[in-house]
Amino acid sequence: MLLLKSMSQENDQRPFYMSGYGEVSPQFPNMNAPVEFNLTLTNSSNHSYKIKAIEPIFSKEVKALLHDKSIMFLEQKRLNKNSELDFVGQFQMDTSDYSEKGIEKLRPFISNVRIIYDNDKEIILNTLNISR
Repeated sequence: MLLLKSMSQENDQRPFYMSGYGEVSPQFPNMNAPVEFNLTLTNSSNHSYKIKAIEPIFSKEVKALLHDKSIMFLEQKRLNKNSELDFVGQFQMDTSDYSEKGIEKLRPFISNVRIIYDNDKEIILNTLNISR
């Protein structure tokens, strides 16, 4: 199952923003369902940022299904001025007690993404409620 959303900045005052987000996972119940997500960070400013970590934020319902309750991807990537940076991550969850419709209602699995950058500054970006 593929879930994809493109986003725009629209008068945003944040240093950078998420211009794309997607999730790919099995739509059938599975004890070890792999979920791959990708996001694109866009920097339209004249300043570069050092991305240090990316942490998905889950709803309580989704967090209860995760194999690893704390998921953080440590990065040392530079988001250059007027550029984009793509990131791909993966986690596993147990959807064996859910029907296909039940799994679909949990989407998007990641509701927000916390990004730590520069000298331990942080920003939380919303993956938006993608229409189902």
